[in-house]
Amino acid sequence: GKTYEAWIVERGSPVPAGIFPGAEDRDLVPLEGTVDPGDVVAVTVEEERVSAPEGEMIVASEPA
Repeated sequence: GKTYEAWIVERGSPVPAGIFPGAEDRDLVPLEGTVDPGDVVAVTVEEERVSAPEGEMIVASEPA
């Protein structure tokens, strides 16, 4: 199966911030970590939880 994985991208370096199954319209996902000014929150699709993104970032926020 596949899972969605959230990332906090700190100064260009992605840090794992949690996994979630995904929903049809939207998901509210609590992040494991703190989003500081200048950070980006992104989501990838992975085969399993990973420590560095392997999949393409399908969603990314504007810098906080």
